[in-house]
Amino acid sequence: MSICFSEKKEGIVAIAGHVGCGHCHSLNNQVQDDSSGLSTVLEILKEASGISMELEDILFDGNWITAVMKNGGIGKGYARRDITPQEKKMIRKLIGKEVINTHTLVLDVFGRFYGQGVSETPVALQTALANAAVNGFVVNFSQNFVHCVEDVGDNIGQIAGTVVNIDGIDVSILATVNASKGGLGPLEDLEGNSTCGAKGKVIRSLGMDYLPTLVVEAMIYSSFSDGLTENTYFVRADETFCLHRKTCYLLFELSVRRPWRPAERSMFRDSSPSTARPKRWPKASRPRRGSRSPTCAISSKRPAIRSATWPRRPSCCRTSATLPR
Repeated sequence: MSICFSEKKEGIVAIAGHVGCGHCHSLNNQVQDDSSGLSTVLEILKEASGISMELEDILFDGNWITAVMKNGGIGKGYARRDITPQEKKMIRKLIGKEVINTHTLVLDVFGRFYGQGVSETPVALQTALANAAVNGFVVNFSQNFVHCVEDVGDNIGQIAGTVVNIDGIDVSILATVNASKGGLGPLEDLEGNSTCGAKGKVIRSLGMDYLPTLVVEAMIYSSFSDGLTENTYFVRADETFCLHRKTCYLLFELSVRRPWRPAERSMFRDSSPSTARPKRWPKASRPRRGSRSPTCAISSKRPAIRSATWPRRPSCCRTSATLPR
């Protein structure tokens, strides 16, 4: 595969990947690695640029953690209740590591961590690492990138976008760090390709407000996983979102999940998400209040990805979020 920076101002398709710093749990009792999207984008940008992603140093100044990349990138995270000497000693063991999979790096240091204010120092560390990784590309290739810092609430994540050429195809690509000051976990109103705040300017400059977009999400383990014995890819498409925004929104997740029941399988059909109409919920399997909505599953064994629609959820299951979770 050949990957390089493109001379075009926007691609014909787009890829968006984010990290939710400290977003270790989600709906349906999911335990997740919410850095997979950013990891994917960082790997693509590494191939396009050829720069090192090695962590050169980690500095501490009061409540601040500063990650310094060998390529010159700098990122910061803030721990609300300070950082202990023991934590500093453990964190410095990451020096010399490659900063691609930020969630895994934090686990290598602390063993486990939680968001929502439970594990502030690990979340602040992940924030510093992710910000430094994104900043490294901006510092070295400023002429190729559109860049900003989140400006919604107390978010301090860096956002950068560019256009790369992958085997002759121009692709707009976006890296987003969802992180809040204090190590409290992500404010994920800016994940995916949502156009809030300063991030919206970056998205529109790359044409990602109308381009067909692949949003790479997370690796999850939840009650959905019962019964499966291997990792499985899932694709979710929100038809209403697609028609409203005139773009195809596809959400990729990697999980281990139980097989589909016949009633659930019957709700999906092969069709383009931009034109298909979802079938009605089978009467016997309509969800009751508080139950979860199905996600369309794509088996990793299948040679080709099957398109499927995201069924319209009843009002009791809908969320106010822009992106389907």
